[in-house]
Amino acid sequence: MSVCVSGCLLVGVILTVKCIQGFVLKVNNIIDEVRGANLIVR
Repeated sequence: MSVCVSGCLLVGVILTVKCIQGFVLKVNNIIDEVRGANLIVR
């Protein structure tokens, strides 16, 4: 039972980390696009 619980927790942590990484990548892409747009406007 404890092995199953720890396995589920590990999977949850991995999924959470991947979700956070994906979110950070999206934010970075948006920031890059905004910077590029600002450079074009200037």
